[in-house]
Amino acid sequence: METVAVFCFIPVWYSLWYGQIGGIFALAISCFLLAVNTRHYAIAGVSLLPLSVKPHLFVLCIVPGILWLTQIARRDARRFLVGALGGFLVLLTATLLIAPSSFAWWLDALSAPPPTDAKMIHFERWMTHTTSSVIRVLVLTLSGSLPSWPIVAVPVVAFVLTSVYFWIRRPQIEWTSLLPSMLCLSIATSGYAWGQDQAVLVLCQYFLLARASVSNSRAFTYGLLMSLVLAQSAPVLLWATIDLPSYYLFILPWALLALLRVSAHLQRDASSDHVRT
Repeated sequence: METVAVFCFIPVWYSLWYGQIGGIFALAISCFLLAVNTRHYAIAGVSLLPLSVKPHLFVLCIVPGILWLTQIARRDARRFLVGALGGFLVLLTATLLIAPSSFAWWLDALSAPPPTDAKMIHFERWMTHTTSSVIRVLVLTLSGSLPSWPIVAVPVVAFVLTSVYFWIRRPQIEWTSLLPSMLCLSIATSGYAWGQDQAVLVLCQYFLLARASVSNSRAFTYGLLMSLVLAQSAPVLLWATIDLPSYYLFILPWALLALLRVSAHLQRDASSDHVRT
């Protein structure tokens, strides 16, 4: 099942085609879940270090993460923080020693004005596979001007709403069930994320395939499998056949999130019916 989940996921092929590291992000998150489930909290903290390359893709996971640290044993929380923060300091120090100018380059790239060279596209003009890009295109279509505010506004609103939800509800954090949904929300509401960045959502496909394989209902199994195929193939087919802009891949995180929620609800209902009978 693991092989099918990985190699039948279109963003994984995007990541391989463009030589990107989305697969490494997926591996890091899988290692985190394995370490948490086996109570190796220091290793869980270290395993998240690759995500520091693109923290904007996973920022919403910080909110339940803080709540989770208050729910586990203090000794376990301390081990996790030592692994995560200690590993990050080591990584930061190594980066400064090997390439001391890299942080200055990064800040310059974010703060520099748009280049005059037509071949260089400033990040504020990127049309990526996110909800913020779609909002920008809609505003451009209606007003004739391309706004930059959705790049900041969408992630900020998502972070505030996520914080309010977890602050009020304070649910028990179970990463195995929660993390796939949080990854979908984080990537969908990110300021920018490319199709290859969605490779990390292969974890969602794995969980959905697992649910389909253990179900006793053929309708549930076939419906979930067909929905998975449609969620991935529809944006690509539209782009290939009618030249729909490729940023419509922003649909995939939302579609996977909907499938995760709906399938979990149907599975709970089926279990309840089985218990009553």
